[in-house]
Amino acid sequence: MVKKCVWTVKTGESFISIAQSIGISWLQLWNFNKGNYSRPDIDLRTGDPVNVGQLYQVDNGDTLYNIADRFSSTVPILYALNGALDPQVPIYTGQLICIAFASCANT
Repeated sequence: MVKKCVWTVKTGESFISIAQSIGISWLQLWNFNKGNYSRPDIDLRTGDPVNVGQLYQVDNGDTLYNIADRFSSTVPILYALNGALDPQVPIYTGQLICIAFASCANT
């Protein structure tokens, strides 16, 4: 089972390429992983786990749109972080989803 908010590094990937795949900045991605990687341009190896966000427990009345707005993110980023989410199925109270801020994505 894949742990939520964890990306498994594939051959040739870097913090930059992983961040671009998700739609966040590589600095933000590195910030989620500072305790594990001191040299983000060198330390990644194929198969390494990389934290790509933080878990959020869905509250009563939440939608992906208001969660994205609350955390300065976007719905596409939430979908990128949560591959099991289905646009045809509403999220539910108590569900755990992965979130990441989008405010630095273009820097």
